[in-house]
Amino acid sequence: ANTLALPGGHLELYESWEQCAIRETLEETGLQLRQDSVKFGHVTNDIMEKEGKHYVTIFMMGECQCEVTRPKNLEPHKCSGWSSYSWEELCRFAAYSKDDGSGDNGGEDMPKLFGPLLKLIEES
Repeated sequence: ANTLALPGGHLELYESWEQCAIRETLEETGLQLRQDSVKFGHVTNDIMEKEGKHYVTIFMMGECQCEVTRPKNLEPHKCSGWSSYSWEELCRFAAYSKDDGSGDNGGEDMPKLFGPLLKLIEES
């Protein structure tokens, strides 16, 4: 809640990782991924004690069919909107997002990262 995350969700029965990435991206952003471009990126083992959850998060990568199309917020009850960030910006957000309270935002207004996204950055 109130964290920066990527489009995502849970696998449907018999669905491949690639099919899930294509479906979730379309459902949440309206962006259509090129089917031949979707591939495995990374996996994290995410134990979220505060939430009482344990996820295995599979990060997939893909390219949009149309490079000029911008994401729409198709789930406003779950998401406040979509923005683009560089890897360097995500790394700065990660330093601020640590659960141990050691994160320092240097006075900037920075988003906190969703646990699996934070772990992806820490492991990369």
